[in-house]
Amino acid sequence: MALGDSNEITYALVAGQGFDRMISLRNTFKHAEIARSYHRNNFQIPELPPNPAVTASVIGDSILLTWGYPDKPLDYIDTWESAGHKIEGFIIYQWDDPRSWEKKKIVTYDKKMISLPSSGWLTIPLP
Repeated sequence: MALGDSNEITYALVAGQGFDRMISLRNTFKHAEIARSYHRNNFQIPELPPNPAVTASVIGDSILLTWGYPDKPLDYIDTWESAGHKIEGFIIYQWDDPRSWEKKKIVTYDKKMISLPSSGWLTIPLP
């Protein structure tokens, strides 16, 4: 650079807390890659997917979850897009204690396996 020239520098501070140092490092590298992708895309950060309307009912010794997008077309999840990103799937977890990091995966809906449901129901046994 010559005297009087200017240059723009972009940097990010990233961290990734985990249960141990290896998971912390993995999380840090993952967050760094996310920061690089934001920079490559000129900081056009995709919006979060919209939350469905969810209700939970206790039926006997189970919980009935129902979800949906009442004001949207049936293929809403398959057609939603933000900054070039589409919904690829979602996972439903169950926590026995809301203060715990321990969770149990109940079901995975993945676009590679099935068409994603815009609405549905699921019965989960109580812990």
